Amino acid sequence: MSRRVPLLPWVLSALTFFVCFFLGALAVDPLPVYRAVQEKRLFLSGARREVFAADDGTSLSAFVLGPLSAERPVVLLHGLGADATYWRGAARFLARHGRTVILPDAPGSGHSEPPRDPAGFGLRGRVAATDALARALALEKFDFVGHSLGGWTAGWYALEFPWKVSRLVLVDAAGLTLPKDAEAERARVLPRTARAPAGSSTFSSSENPRLPSASSSTPSAGTTGAAPRPPRSRDSPKPTVSRRASPTCR
Repeated sequence: MSRRVPLLPWVLSALTFFVCFFLGALAVDPLPVYRAVQEKRLFLSGARREVFAADDGTSLSAFVLGPLSAERPVVLLHGLGADATYWRGAARFLARHGRTVILPDAPGSGHSEPPRDPAGFGLRGRVAATDALARALALEKFDFVGHSLGGWTAGWYALEFPWKVSRLVLVDAAGLTLPKDAEAERARVLPRTARAPAGSSTFSSSENPRLPSASSSTPSAGTTGAAPRPPRSRDSPKPTVSRRASPTCR
């Protein structure tokens, strides 16, 4: 008569192995697991992922909640070291209140491929990626919210393309400081960019010392290859700027 091998010890051993393997992988690199969970929650909220091409041919990614035909979507751009899932909580809240929300992955973050030129990781490359997003998704006008480096990118984008940005919200933005006389600074910068004649040169960093110079020879987050800039419209509206304290978005 054959002996019956007890299965329970083997099942418990297998479960213990897989639990230890999972916890070990989580301890070594927890971010991919965390991001996978956040992405799953976005998909359960009705999000979809749009993939489009950057100017250098690499693929960029963005999560979209709601119809792109909305009159004024809101774009939420993350900061350095994060990805689109950083805004998951805020995106779900806005979507529940009827807003179309777009969460782009900056170049080299999340599902977006790294740029071919390392200079594309800098500020100009991020502005160019935002412009590629607006063109690919046919965004004529949108509200723009940026956190940290995403706030710096959003601020520069609003100066480059003021007719595209309806409202601008900077959340603990990097690279920008609040001047002592905000109204005087606004009058100095915005009218010049908004009323530039069609075909004239676009906003230059020499007009605003806070923005990095395009002629700098040292590559950095703010001195990267120039992005293509369309001529400004004479009647371009001024974006509305507001500053907020950093929310808890996760």
